[in-house]
Amino acid sequence: MRKFSLKNPNEFKVGIFIIIPVIILLLFVILKLGYSLSGSTIDVYLKIDNISAIKKGTAVKLKGYDIGRVVELQPVYKPGLHFLATMRIKRDIDLHEDCSAIILNQNIIGDTVVEMRNPERKGMPLRNGDVIEGLEYVNLEAILRDVHNLLSTVTDTVSVVKDISLDSKQN
Repeated sequence: MRKFSLKNPNEFKVGIFIIIPVIILLLFVILKLGYSLSGSTIDVYLKIDNISAIKKGTAVKLKGYDIGRVVELQPVYKPGLHFLATMRIKRDIDLHEDCSAIILNQNIIGDTVVEMRNPERKGMPLRNGDVIEGLEYVNLEAILRDVHNLLSTVTDTVSVVKDISLDSKQN
């Protein structure tokens, strides 16, 4: 058996100096992405019809307090097209299986958040793998779409009234 020997002891120190910060950086990135080294979180699924407002990393809050993040989005094709957003939330938060999840903006042009709300009558505690029905709160995009539809209707109406007035002037 050969004995392990270093030609230059500084090479070992430099190697340790490089490897340890890289490992710390990787652990930080893994934790920041929402992965947990222990069982302190649970995965709960949010069933929604439209994912235009939600993306990976969207905050999950309870009364303004950050309790988790959306970590995955996946389409489900049967019985009808809808989406499941996987929310990784803290296990020690007091949520119940009949709670509601409302998708809303923090302010007019702010980031989208998923706001969790417990019901008045609390049922069983929320468990890993439970599915919650998501409700999309009125957002700026929906308001602008409604205003656009209203303005196009008004434009058509003004055009018809103008045609009628021109016809009446000619007669």
